[in-house]
Amino acid sequence: DSDANMVLFCRLIIFYIVVLALHHPITIIMQALGLVRQYHLPTESATLLCLPVTWMLFHFGCPSWTVFLSMVGVCVLSHAIRLYCIKRHYEGFSLRHYFLAFLLPSLLVIAVVALGSSAVHAAIACTYIRLVVVFVFAALCILLLTYFFVLNAEEKEFVRQICNKVLGKINSRFNRRVTMQKDVSGCN
Repeated sequence: DSDANMVLFCRLIIFYIVVLALHHPITIIMQALGLVRQYHLPTESATLLCLPVTWMLFHFGCPSWTVFLSMVGVCVLSHAIRLYCIKRHYEGFSLRHYFLAFLLPSLLVIAVVALGSSAVHAAIACTYIRLVVVFVFAALCILLLTYFFVLNAEEKEFVRQICNKVLGKINSRFNRRVTMQKDVSGCN
């Protein structure tokens, strides 16, 4: 029973982390606008509801995993308040654009990676190999799917510039080593 609860807890905490991660860009924008009080007061007040909601769930005899459901529910409520705050205070923000250009593609990436990782997990029997393969598979899928389906053209160009800079440094170090090895072998 503890193994089943552990798996359920891990799945729920991962879901909670995904929902929680959605608020970071909005928080940065609101802080940059200097609207810290107008933003944090309503959103964090809603977040604090987790404690009384969890207490009520336990008081009515709900199982321990409902803690995570209350955390996710309160996080979703706080995110709705965040969206309301940014829409109210930042004229350049569009809910339609947010949902179509960011949220929907991100959720599709998460769904594809989760389904693909589950398939890879089911196909490999050895625990340690499965762990490594699923990790590498998920990381590569997230990177590639995000690049092709979530990022806009400007963001893709920024990623390409960073990759070219890193690959250029790696290439120059490799060329220096090869040159040094040729010089050393030429001395013999």
